[in-house]
Amino acid sequence: MDDKYKSGIFEFLTARRSKQFAFLGALVRQPSENPPGECGKIAACLYDNLTALGFSVRRFPEPDENAGINDHGLSNLVVRQEFGEGPTIALVASGDTAISGQDWTHKPHGAEIDDGKMYGRGVVASKGVLAAYVYALLALRNQAENLKGAVELHITFDSQTGGDLGCRWLLANKLVAPDLVIAAGTTHSLTTAATGCLFLEVEIRGRSAPASLPDSGIDTLEATAKVMAAIYQHRQDYSKIRSKVEGIGSPTIVISQVQGGESPRSVADRTLITIDRRLIPGEDPTRVENELTTLIGTSVVQVPGVLCKVRRKGLSQAMVPNKGTAKLVETFQHHAPDILGKPLEIGGTPLDTDGRHYSNAGIPTVLYGVGPKDPGAANISGPDEVLSLDDLRRSTELLAVVLSDLLSTAND
Repeated sequence: MDDKYKSGIFEFLTARRSKQFAFLGALVRQPSENPPGECGKIAACLYDNLTALGFSVRRFPEPDENAGINDHGLSNLVVRQEFGEGPTIALVASGDTAISGQDWTHKPHGAEIDDGKMYGRGVVASKGVLAAYVYALLALRNQAENLKGAVELHITFDSQTGGDLGCRWLLANKLVAPDLVIAAGTTHSLTTAATGCLFLEVEIRGRSAPASLPDSGIDTLEATAKVMAAIYQHRQDYSKIRSKVEGIGSPTIVISQVQGGESPRSVADRTLITIDRRLIPGEDPTRVENELTTLIGTSVVQVPGVLCKVRRKGLSQAMVPNKGTAKLVETFQHHAPDILGKPLEIGGTPLDTDGRHYSNAGIPTVLYGVGPKDPGAANISGPDEVLSLDDLRRSTELLAVVLSDLLSTAND
């Protein structure tokens, strides 16, 4: 890629910097917390803004066909920009965000800019990523000469709840089939591996009785306490297991929800526990599930008469590099020093990512987007989530150059 071509990309983006900030601000000002997952307004905002930028936006499923697909009748948005025959590269990001919570000093949906930084829920994860992807694609469209292939935007609204109705649904229904994928990540590192997720639901049944006569009932909360104690004791062993992938660390397990004991004057007769077990690359999900099921079973039998069922509520395999990942990594690393002033750090992440759905389908996938290397420094999921607008600038420039290189006719 010659300097004149690269300069054309930078000049295009520089001239539209304020419009990119306005695009991001409009997204941040639309609440899209998940749960509850009511993302209709952010989806409409994206549809209108993308259409105004000249993109053709498809919705899957169509609005009149999505009854029963999800609770809010929401469609996934797909944009496809073609430059001729060649590979398809998908840019994957979501419009839903974590819950805003308390203790903000800036308005959670204010998109306030202060000292070169924008504050707001989702400004990094992943509305800032969307702003980078959209404007990188605009720059590519402006410099389309000598490009072959296509770039797609896959915009979903269930990243906070696992991606089953978004990326996984799009892939399973063969509505998208990219050759390479770039999904939401950070400005200063390139992620090639991520943990998987195993979700289990444990139902414990007993027999209700008056609180004054507890021996006449079968107390499920007593059994639940034993299960919880066993799981947290078992969790201590995970520190002995370490992933070989930098940045992944050890497996984790959390009891994320407990429901039961609805009556304040009775022995609880039914309890539900939700377990979130993160899988490091190389772990066998079946072995992990069997191990936990056995642990739960040996715990509940300590309370005579209790019945227990363990159900798998969801499974996402860990994201790992595959045969084509090296090409993506090499292209990013070739251009990163010129734009970022240093190579990108390569590693893994323990965080959730929609990228795992593409990786598990055999598609070479990396994570790259906006924000600091450490998500904690951006306050993601905490108060005052913040994005350096200079990170947004540099990320957009690098993405545009990388996409141009991957689709260049010089690679034929």
